[in-house]
Amino acid sequence: MQSKDLLSDKCFSFILNFALQEEKNAAEAARRAGYSAKTAKQKANTLLKDKVVASCVRACELLIMQIKAEEVNQTVNKDFVLEKRLKILESSIEEVPKMVWDYNKRQYVQEGMILSDGKTACMVLRDIEQSMPEDKDDKHSAAVLQRLFEILSR
Repeated sequence: MQSKDLLSDKCFSFILNFALQEEKNAAEAARRAGYSAKTAKQKANTLLKDKVVASCVRACELLIMQIKAEEVNQTVNKDFVLEKRLKILESSIEEVPKMVWDYNKRQYVQEGMILSDGKTACMVLRDIEQSMPEDKDDKHSAAVLQRLFEILSR
């Protein structure tokens, strides 16, 4: 293959089109890159046999796999952090017995109920609000808001 072909926009377009396909179809990638429908299959085979093109395709595929893995990891991490925040919130708004010292009985006695940690609950709610996306119409945000409602309405 000539270096002129390697640097062409069509060649780069072919590499990207082919690397991005789930089900690899070289002729389709060549057509999308701008090669004629009549010669697309032959041109695709020629391009894939070239070591430089094959290396570029493989490099693109590896980058795509890495990007997808990072996206999944970020989603998992965000969900994990959110779940931890919701559990902290849940435990911080539980009512616990308010214990006071009874001087006559010389022991602590229960005098009503109080929130265990209102300050922590406020901090966690602020963190959750800041981590929510601007567009609160997506399904994930709706699920988070539903969970918050369930926790706060107990």
